[in-house]
Amino acid sequence: EVRLCGPGYFRWMYPFERYMKVLKGDVQNRTRPEGCIVERYIAEEAVEFCTQHLSDVSTVGVPSSQKMGVSKPLSGCTVSVVDQDLLNQAHLYVLENTEEVLPYIEQHMIHIKTAYPKFRKRTKWLQDKHNSTFIQWLRFKVQSKLEEDNHGVSENLRWLAAGPNMAVPLYRSYLIKGIEFNIKAQDDVRTTQNSGVYLLAHTMQVASAKDKTQFSQIWVSMVSFKKFGTLTTKSLQSQSL
Repeated sequence: EVRLCGPGYFRWMYPFERYMKVLKGDVQNRTRPEGCIVERYIAEEAVEFCTQHLSDVSTVGVPSSQKMGVSKPLSGCTVSVVDQDLLNQAHLYVLENTEEVLPYIEQHMIHIKTAYPKFRKRTKWLQDKHNSTFIQWLRFKVQSKLEEDNHGVSENLRWLAAGPNMAVPLYRSYLIKGIEFNIKAQDDVRTTQNSGVYLLAHTMQVASAKDKTQFSQIWVSMVSFKKFGTLTTKSLQSQSL
């Protein structure tokens, strides 16, 4: 059947049957069902067109999620002291994906090419050198700027440059800005799984082309640095791949 007719999802009637239920709900006058359906359909199309030109107006038929923008743990927490190399990898991942740090990444790459002119055309070597030295370079760069007047360093950048604490709370499930993240062990025990969503990304931080690493832990790392002689902490959300 598949060989003759093609994949089943091109031929099944479930979407049409569900939409027939929607059309039946549009009928208010049973003596004129076609007219009710047409009027309701035109009204929805007109309202949908108007919402595209109005601000703070939700789309017709699409319920607003109560979890959008919410970040909170969805499982119990266990505190673990992680290895320094693994912590640096997670820290570098957060830095590489923070827009405020992007100018410093460009400056560091220029610094490496200037310091090692013989390797300026070797992209892989430059990226490895950047990954191994960027954290220390950024910390020194930010500390040097803080000593200047009108340094312009934001509070968020100061936390990021200081680095995370080695004592990391671990979670099996976490809600970040309305999106639920689960580790592989948590996803395996579920009866329903969303395995069709994926993300295409370009990165030099993958071990090899065969690297298929999945979520093994979800970290909420505590970043700390000395401010006016006292040690303070701030929560920083990060994921360990």
